[in-house]
Amino acid sequence: MEKTEDFLKVLKKYVCFIWLTPLVGIVLIWWPWWPNEKNDKVITNFIGNLGPFGDFIAGTTVPLLTFVSFLAILKTLSLQKEQMLNQQEELNASIKEMREQGKTLEIQRFESTFFNMLNLHNEIVRMMQDSHTSKNQYGQQNFRIIYEFLVDVHKTKHDNLSGEEKTTDNERERISATYKDVFPDRSVELGQYFRNLHSIMRYIDETTSENINKDIYVEIIKAHLSSYEIALLFYNFIGKPILEEREIEFLKLLDNLGIIELMDYSLVIDKDLHIKIYEELKDSICRKGGQLPVRA
Repeated sequence: MEKTEDFLKVLKKYVCFIWLTPLVGIVLIWWPWWPNEKNDKVITNFIGNLGPFGDFIAGTTVPLLTFVSFLAILKTLSLQKEQMLNQQEELNASIKEMREQGKTLEIQRFESTFFNMLNLHNEIVRMMQDSHTSKNQYGQQNFRIIYEFLVDVHKTKHDNLSGEEKTTDNERERISATYKDVFPDRSVELGQYFRNLHSIMRYIDETTSENINKDIYVEIIKAHLSSYEIALLFYNFIGKPILEEREIEFLKLLDNLGIIELMDYSLVIDKDLHIKIYEELKDSICRKGGQLPVRA
């Protein structure tokens, strides 16, 4: 805008100069013959010759004015081009800013839902109580209580082999028996916990936006899980006789997102056999396209 105004000022000066030149010439020519008694005839003749002189002035100034007009048009086109480029840059900057705002809003929407689900998860944990034991405790300590009860049941009721060699097959049967003595009676406490955790993991996994770094939110989930929670998740999967489709999906999510990798292996009752049973479980899912064999 400032360049346009400066150009118009310069153009105005040039136009004034073009018109001023012939006027000065006329004055200079007229001055020696300023009207008096001696040169009346000369003046009369001079006036008579002004017509051809005017034609001469017109013939010289019109091309100059045309040339100046042509230059003005070129300059105007150049200024318009420059303005259009500036407008394009401003438009691109506005589009970039809108995209950044869209990314920010997308992340904010995701985080709002994620942290609401996480708050619900924490509330479920805080209100959890194992009513099947004499220890009247609330919160995360109940996972330790349930885990210790699971270990006690497995070792006292289902780990008497009478000299029989342990194999993955007979150990799988004992884990299933332990599962039936521990988990069904606590389906109210653990069921809601498992379902909500599954929903959070699925929400993270199903996010397709490139603006959201899933690893950040997975690490947040990992930070909320205790070793006893992961141990109960582990035994919930290898001990249940039949895994439903949603439970298979949950197992895949926990494994793919690295939750099971956080396992404290000192909490595994029989490290070699139970880890092997878990690996066989994963392999069977992969071989059968997500379908697990029914275990008695």
